[in-house]
Amino acid sequence: MKLAVSLLIIVALYLVGAFIFNALTFLFSYYESQSTRRETGRWKPEWPQANGGWLSAMLKEFPITAIDLIWLPFGFLNRDSANNRYRGNNKPPVIFVHGWSQNRITFAWIIGKLRNRLAGRQLYTLNMPTTSRTLPELADYLAKRVDEALRQSEQSRAAIVGHSLGGLVTREYAARYGSGKIEAVITLATPHAGSKLSFPALAPVGGPIMHEMEPGSETLKRLAKEKMEGVRFVCVGSVHDNFVLPFDSSFLPGAEEIVIDGVGHNGLLFDTRVLDIIENTLDNTSVEAEDEKISEQNKEPVKKSRSKKSRANKADSENVEKSSTDK
Repeated sequence: MKLAVSLLIIVALYLVGAFIFNALTFLFSYYESQSTRRETGRWKPEWPQANGGWLSAMLKEFPITAIDLIWLPFGFLNRDSANNRYRGNNKPPVIFVHGWSQNRITFAWIIGKLRNRLAGRQLYTLNMPTTSRTLPELADYLAKRVDEALRQSEQSRAAIVGHSLGGLVTREYAARYGSGKIEAVITLATPHAGSKLSFPALAPVGGPIMHEMEPGSETLKRLAKEKMEGVRFVCVGSVHDNFVLPFDSSFLPGAEEIVIDGVGHNGLLFDTRVLDIIENTLDNTSVEAEDEKISEQNKEPVKKSRSKKSRANKADSENVEKSSTDK
């Protein structure tokens, strides 16, 4: 009986702590959004105004925060091979890259819902020790997984979906290894310009990444100079994000921006709008790639016919010249 009571007390304290933590992050997020709105020209007219919806977003985020410690252990089971056993592989695979202090289990809902919607694409995940490694070291983990996915799916390029830190890991991968193996990148709530909640003082617990995600860090300045040529890049951000502060840090200059509302940082991983964004982005990218391939194939015979015509004209000119000389 005493054990049961003790467990109930521990669970209750955990839930209360999760609720308070959640409430504080949304309080900071609300304050930061109001500061951003006061800056002339910064809050774009087409963005949701975020005057309300904060309580609703917080209540949606709370259960996700509460079950965090419960479901993370399941992420150590790699089900990729089993899940891909009967999937087609006529399109580039998709690799899902998790955020800080998380693992592959965070994409369980999204992958489950997309399994039938992304026909012809094999789906891969990975685990990274985000609380003890630097960004370049994490990029090495992704590089290994990209090569494995391409080898198993027999494709030359892969699409990458990165949540939070996962988006920065993807950019670091492209900076170190090039973007030749990347078809498209979709980032969900990634602090491309850093987050004010990334406190360097937390580095002993959160790892060196706390320094690298700080706004204005040398790492972010270096990545800002890197370009991913020939890769479709889509950034998804929520005006109610409670970890990426300010929320427009979720966007990268030159990339496509998609802004949603009513959902927090981790809530994006359970939002049906995100499913549509991923599916539509990858479908459109495949269509564009196919059109480009057909266009290239159509150009080839034209070049050959032109060269034949050129040789024929040259021969005619030589005959005319010879005839003139004989006369």
